[in-house]
Amino acid sequence: GPINDCVYFEGKFYALTNTGGVVMDVTSRKPWEVNTFEPITGMDMQSWRLLPLDGELLASTAKGIFSIKKGKAKKVSTLGGKHFARSPIDPNRVWVGRGNGIFSIYNQNGQWITEEKLSAYEDYTYVFEATKKGNLWVGSLFNGIYKIDFPKDSNGKIVRNHPLVK
Repeated sequence: GPINDCVYFEGKFYALTNTGGVVMDVTSRKPWEVNTFEPITGMDMQSWRLLPLDGELLASTAKGIFSIKKGKAKKVSTLGGKHFARSPIDPNRVWVGRGNGIFSIYNQNGQWITEEKLSAYEDYTYVFEATKKGNLWVGSLFNGIYKIDFPKDSNGKIVRNHPLVK
């Protein structure tokens, strides 16, 4: 099937398709050998985006978000989404764009916690980018572009519960 996303991560080439994820180890190959893709164990569903993090690769699929380590996938959230991005302000937070709005997952002591949907935004999220200032620029499928600003607490971290949507 068509490749929806691909990334080189820790010596391996990962690709996501409409039928799942595949991985190719490019470090152990001898010059006369042909590289081949192998299925990622546990990811045999429509898969959209990859997000490299510190020692971990996240994959967004139709059945949730998976953490990929050593060629094996483990589900870390039931949220699926066609796009996601790490927050530059708080690198433990990953924003997840879905057909009914924007959600986030948060890494707390090595465990991913699914956070609630942003109540102020409910459009079909097609693509978005998290900026260094902590806001999100969102391209919706039908209604144009949004800018979502978040207030910050005394430590400079965003307060996700009260965004201003423009």
